[in-house]
Amino acid sequence: MKFQKQIIDDIFKCYSVNALSIDNATHLVFAGEGPGICQTFSGADFQKKKTLWEGDGGVMSIVTVPDYEGYFFASKGFHSMVDAETSAVYLIRYKDGEFSEEKIIDLPYLHRFEVITVGDKRFFLGAALHSGKTDKEDWSNPGKLFVAEIPFSLDDKIQVDLTLFKEGLPKNHGFNRGIWKGQEVVFVASDEGVLAVIPPQDGSSEWTSEQIFSHPVSDVAAIDLDGDGEVEFALLSPFHGNQFDIYKKIDGKYTSVFTYEKELDFYHAIY
Repeated sequence: MKFQKQIIDDIFKCYSVNALSIDNATHLVFAGEGPGICQTFSGADFQKKKTLWEGDGGVMSIVTVPDYEGYFFASKGFHSMVDAETSAVYLIRYKDGEFSEEKIIDLPYLHRFEVITVGDKRFFLGAALHSGKTDKEDWSNPGKLFVAEIPFSLDDKIQVDLTLFKEGLPKNHGFNRGIWKGQEVVFVASDEGVLAVIPPQDGSSEWTSEQIFSHPVSDVAAIDLDGDGEVEFALLSPFHGNQFDIYKKIDGKYTSVFTYEKELDFYHAIY
């Protein structure tokens, strides 16, 4: 397999990226933090560009909706670790050749979020990196997790009532979707470790969680790497830290079986 790097544009502080299908064609979505811009790229060699917004950035997450072609969720307002009080989630709809947007959730300091469908229910989970800062090094107000059920139909006006699920999560940074014990979950990492957060199942309204690791973790990804039917975990630690490990369950306990030999001064995200 061969890969060829292709430069299609420049975006200031490009932070988030995802792909979605529109009219049976792949569109790439790129968005920046800071003042920010959001653009889609499609067509031959992705040379066809469309700007969705400018100067309204701070996009930390872009989440697609597999059962709604051309729809996606995006956060805005996280301009820096300190300037993030106006963070919010928007639903972006593509209809009749045009994009529109609707703000559906105000959630200060929102860093990462996900939308999960379970049967005929759709759920939102959002992670706030912190709960307010006076400066970049101020971590006195820990992060929080918020959850909600959102309408299954995304064509009408969306109203969402958030519930605080968990607080006291310092440096609540890591966030990835995956499968845990046969259920689709979100893995959330902070200085308190890694949680598997499980949406309501089988008609229940109860959110649950399970602690998997208890040491500081900056980001997390879970996948069965060796095909033995058991999930392995790739962890970056500590916050924005210098270590990359892969953990495997051995004798009922997760143990590091690989550590990258070079310490780096800033590991950020893993998938």
